[in-house]
Amino acid sequence: MEKFNLTALFIGRFQPFHNGHLEAIKEILSNWDVNKVIISVAAAQYSHLPDNPFTSGERIEMINSTLTHEFPQGSWLVVPVVDIHDHAVWVPHIKRMIPPFDVCFTNNPLTKQLFQEYGIETRNIEMKKRKEWSASNIRNSVWHGDEWENHVPPAVVTIIRRVNGVERINNLFSTDT
Repeated sequence: MEKFNLTALFIGRFQPFHNGHLEAIKEILSNWDVNKVIISVAAAQYSHLPDNPFTSGERIEMINSTLTHEFPQGSWLVVPVVDIHDHAVWVPHIKRMIPPFDVCFTNNPLTKQLFQEYGIETRNIEMKKRKEWSASNIRNSVWHGDEWENHVPPAVVTIIRRVNGVERINNLFSTDT
C-alpha cells in the first residue's frame, strides 16, 4: 500500500505500555496510509493510583524505550495530555495540546463519537490478545504475584523494576486493615 503521508493519533493511558499497544502501533505504521503516529499519553496528571500507578514521565519512557528498537526515529512522537473531564471540549483540548494529525485510531465508542463530531476521521485498530494484553490484567497479575513480564515489552519490564513499580502496585492495591 502506498503511503499518503498521514499522521495518526493513538490515545491511551498506557498504565503500563504493553504488547497490545505495541502491536497496535505496528499495525498503524505498517498496514495503513500513515507514516507518523502521535501517541497521546492521556490522563498525564495521574499517578500513584490503582488504575494509574505510573507517572506520565515513566509512561513516556516506557513508550520511547520500546519504540526506539522498533521504528525509525521520526515515525512516532509521544505527547502527554492532561484530562480535563469535560467531553464537550475534550477534542479541541487534544488538538490544542498536540501537533496536527489527520486520523484518530481508537476502538473506544465515546472517543470515536467525540472525534467524529469534530469532523475527524476515526479508524478501528485490531486488538490482539485483549484479555491477556490489558493494563488492568497486567496490574492485577502484578498484585496477585502472577506472571506479567511476558505481556509487556522488555524495556517496560526494566523500567517497572527500576522505579519499583511492582512494590508501588502492591502498595496501591493493599488496604489499610
